Amino acid sequence: MQAETPLGIGLDFDGTKGGLLIPDLPVLALTDALTISTWVYLRGYVQAGPNAQILFRGDDRNGLDPYSLVVHSDGMIAFEICSASGGDGVNYRIPLKQWVHVTASFDAVLSEAKLWIDGKCVKTSEILHQPFLNLAKGSAPGLGIGNVHNDKGPHNQPLNGTVADLRLYNSVLKPTEVGYRPF
Repeated sequence: MQAETPLGIGLDFDGTKGGLLIPDLPVLALTDALTISTWVYLRGYVQAGPNAQILFRGDDRNGLDPYSLVVHSDGMIAFEICSASGGDGVNYRIPLKQWVHVTASFDAVLSEAKLWIDGKCVKTSEILHQPFLNLAKGSAPGLGIGNVHNDKGPHNQPLNGTVADLRLYNSVLKPTEVGYRPF
């Protein structure tokens, strides 16, 4: 699972099962502002399951996942925000077999999400939903890195690639503010 990367140690996932699974904590319940920043190296878009998760907060209920950074089978990376009544997001195509820096932010005050690839803002979208706060305690709530929160449940969505320098913030930040430097 650990891998050497140009940035030091990263997390490597084989696209079949597994992931880093973290129980839900109050500090992860971000609703007004959040930023996800990471370097990612994809070997394939989706190997098993409907998507491949980079970072995911949710539980076993379908479609009630407050936020995620996910890769779809068409090569689009998507930053998705979900409320109890629906979801919105921003997406952009990313290449295979090369390191890409991704920064995604959500701002409830401006009702917008932004997606940056390698330091450039590639997409801004109006977001009509706000991540909901509480996950269902009886539905295996948590945070997943490289998969959903519960890879033994029915929603296995494993990543086939490596993640390095993954960061989650409770504020809206730009790539330069999270330490992005090309290499």
